[in-house]
Amino acid sequence: MTVPSSGPARRCIVHIGLNKTGSTTIQAWLQINQDALRNQGVWHDNLGPHSGPHLSTAVGWTIFAHSQRPNYVPGGWQAQTYRIRSRADLQERLDQFLTRVEATFPPPGEGTYVTSSEHIGAGLKNVPEMEKLHNWFAARFNEVRYVVYIREQTDWVASAYVQAVRSGTTESLDAYIENFGFNDYHALIKKWHGIAGEENVDVRIFDRAAFAGGDLIDDFAHAIGVDASRTARPPKLNDSMPLYQLHLLLWGSRLFGKLVNRLGLLPAQRRLYSRNMPFLFGSKRLRLSQEQAARVRAMNADSNEALRALVFPAADSLFPGASAPQSPRSAPGAAAAIPQVTGQ
Repeated sequence: MTVPSSGPARRCIVHIGLNKTGSTTIQAWLQINQDALRNQGVWHDNLGPHSGPHLSTAVGWTIFAHSQRPNYVPGGWQAQTYRIRSRADLQERLDQFLTRVEATFPPPGEGTYVTSSEHIGAGLKNVPEMEKLHNWFAARFNEVRYVVYIREQTDWVASAYVQAVRSGTTESLDAYIENFGFNDYHALIKKWHGIAGEENVDVRIFDRAAFAGGDLIDDFAHAIGVDASRTARPPKLNDSMPLYQLHLLLWGSRLFGKLVNRLGLLPAQRRLYSRNMPFLFGSKRLRLSQEQAARVRAMNADSNEALRALVFPAADSLFPGASAPQSPRSAPGAAAAIPQVTGQ
């Protein structure tokens, strides 16, 4: 096992999302600025998705952490994409992935290694798996820090619902709120505090008013200690679809259901609507109603207040830009997990 050098310090920063907090934009910025960032002492692994069985950074860290389970073998698209049919295949892919990652490390004392995967924050919920990942980094670096963005839940659930419709869901927004409206940021951050140390978990608010410089890239650059003005900006990625596109996709999924999925029409629908009808019905985006927003805030009030007291004790509220009146305790049995809806 590689161990931290007794000479110059080695430093690592792990961006762990969460979903719907601009992770795709951050990753694109890291990828297109590798030379510019290296000139400022930041080394990025850039193991993006490509053809072949090699794991990408986006899923590699979570598959590695899930391998803590004795009989774990990924299924579905991960098994197909990365050609994993057995535990032996899994171990081979992980060995390749970790070897490729280590090859991107900066020399001791010459820079900071930065990696990013929103699936870490959204996909790792149990402490043994989180510890497995952290221990791998801690065995190789003297300092391991985590950067995580949290988004006010009414904004988050609207964005996540749009992504769910893109992926073929047919459920209503109200049903989606009942299933996924409770995002227990406090429980998640407390786990990372216990694993990495409170001083090594940088919790940042995903809100333009809270960003350093009023911009996500400027804010993330500040978090990792570089000057964003000396880098290029990526194009805007994963923009939220107009409301009319959302209704058309939802209508198509409900009306044709399995046929749409079987024929692979969802991507074609998205391309048709976004390329050929961008202004047909205006550009209004999905927003929760006042009643829906109040329901989401009620679900999250206690968790948000606990996290505010833990991380931002001087602040009046966790999300200053949101109107969050006092509300009753979250109902028992509410979905406590942050749902893993892919894409940002």
